[in-house]
Amino acid sequence: MSETLRSDAALAFLREQQASVRAETATLQKKREEHEALAAHCARQCEEAYFELAGILLPSLAPATLDAVAVRLKLPAIASEVARKLLLDREAELIQLRDTLAADPRLPRVEGLLNACDIRLAEVNESLGSLRAGLSAFDGEPMFDELLRVGYGTPSYDTPWWRASYYRHWKNADTLVELWQPRLGVDTFPKLLEIYQEQRRAAQTLAISSRDLQSERSALVELATRHAEAVKGLAALPAWYEETLRGRVVERLRTWPERTPFELVEGPEGSAQNAVVAAKKISALEAKSRYLEQAKRDWIDKPMQELQRIMEKLARAEAKAQRKGDRVVYDGHDLRTRYAFSSFDWDDDRRRRYDDVCRTIVVFEDYGRYDPWADILWWDLMAPPSLRGDFLSEVQSRDRLLAAEHGTAALLENRGSPAWITRDAS
Repeated sequence: MSETLRSDAALAFLREQQASVRAETATLQKKREEHEALAAHCARQCEEAYFELAGILLPSLAPATLDAVAVRLKLPAIASEVARKLLLDREAELIQLRDTLAADPRLPRVEGLLNACDIRLAEVNESLGSLRAGLSAFDGEPMFDELLRVGYGTPSYDTPWWRASYYRHWKNADTLVELWQPRLGVDTFPKLLEIYQEQRRAAQTLAISSRDLQSERSALVELATRHAEAVKGLAALPAWYEETLRGRVVERLRTWPERTPFELVEGPEGSAQNAVVAAKKISALEAKSRYLEQAKRDWIDKPMQELQRIMEKLARAEAKAQRKGDRVVYDGHDLRTRYAFSSFDWDDDRRRRYDDVCRTIVVFEDYGRYDPWADILWWDLMAPPSLRGDFLSEVQSRDRLLAAEHGTAALLENRGSPAWITRDAS
């Protein structure tokens, strides 16, 4: 025997499902925020690693070193003559800015001018606040708004005496005079209107003064700030020069294929070996970023898109049920079959695998194990064989190739073993 539901029961059921979907969405949104913070931390580490490698490749800013590295990296933007012009232009720009601002007669007195401006601004805003508080009593009164709109008490008022609105206006004006007489000492509506208009004009004048004073204050702050930044920039010019040149090296490194930085350095000792370590760290951190993004895509973004689809489906069903009202009854079994929301079970298997993957990615720091010339993925070094990486596109591609070469059974038996992956590399 099928269960029937009235419209109110069906609506209650649909709204319960929407509440469940919203709760699941909130859980995933929190996970997304946590994940994005994790990814941002990884990106910052990668940026630092790039500058570390740039510092190794460009150990000094001596002209001979700049020219040698410019040739080595095919980067004329750091050649000594280009770099020297960059430094001199920046110095000239900052000196001109500093001297131009220093010539402003307000600069030596900027602190006193700011204090005077703040005092005057406080006085104006206090008076303006009082006026606005008084005007709000007028503006919030419906009878006054109507009389103001029709021009009552002014030569423009043209409502004929035989209309009912004429007598309503007259009565309302008398009521308002009686209401404000104790506070303002008025005995006619024109006098009340005159006070309102005076206060309105005064408020407008003070508002203009307040804006002008705020603009003046902002200009003073900008003057002092820009001058201080110019002075500070000149003092920090050597650091700016170094950071800019190494930043250009970083941008060059970013444009190259992954293995190119390893080709730039040779030899087992000294700075060359340090450069290899730094390049491995960059490669690992970029792999971490890719893996985190793909974990987010599969375990957060896709489920959230599905939740959005389910929520839209429930909303359409609710709107349809509301339109039909009490005219229909619903088959309870059919309603539950079509619209019951089953949690994605984030607290169990999916959460555990997501957490294991992210933890594995984040804690890995054994960058020296990586061989850029071997046919091995960073995932193979980061994860134990028991933690599947089949959510990663590069693992999927590699597994398809190995399965085609060695057979699916052998792949499944040896999946995750670096020895298996690299056995033919030599």
